[in-house]
Amino acid sequence: MVASDVLEEGIDIPECNLVVKFDLPKNYRSYIQSKGRARHRSSKYYIMVPRAKGGIFSTTYQSYQSTERAIQNVSVNLVNIST
Repeated sequence: MVASDVLEEGIDIPECNLVVKFDLPKNYRSYIQSKGRARHRSSKYYIMVPRAKGGIFSTTYQSYQSTERAIQNVSVNLVNIST
């Protein structure tokens, strides 16, 4: 399937196992929305980054991953508290 960023929100495609993003995410929300389309356990998510923007985006991407890990840790802790 090939789609625009309109597919980032609101449409659930459980069978989707590959997302290739050709535009850099505009912000963390865009990153999470596009990555969320690849929900299958064995899915892959790729972002195509122009060489000229590789260094700058690398820092941004590390920030996104750090934020994602922090949110996952909070979610796991909340689940442990409620059980």
